[in-house]
Amino acid sequence: MLIKNMTNIWCTDKITRMEYGQPQNTYTNLRNYLVNVQYMSNDEEQRNYGTITNTAIVIRSNISIDIKIGDNIYFDNPFPDNQGALGAGEFEVDAVKLGAFGIVNKLNPMVITARKVVL
Repeated sequence: MLIKNMTNIWCTDKITRMEYGQPQNTYTNLRNYLVNVQYMSNDEEQRNYGTITNTAIVIRSNISIDIKIGDNIYFDNPFPDNQGALGAGEFEVDAVKLGAFGIVNKLNPMVITARKVVL
């Protein structure tokens, strides 16, 4: 991957907790990564999700990064609100696939699939 094609993304962990009997999502552990981001092709999206919505992205990284299924992804640095909480991200991680045999390098990147968050 070329450096000029890399994009800064910010990720947070999503934690669901109960407040007054209602599940509330909170977002913690903000971190920054430099990765390659591309929109998923229509054929691949049709095969994976059954519909074409143009809301899925594929993220590739030459290094192993700490992203799990359910994490939120932001393309702009998120700022906390008055209570210090972060809002929902633009995308939510659906799948994380390490390279073959768990080895991640430039010929065998880590591939992450994410879909746009619908509020």
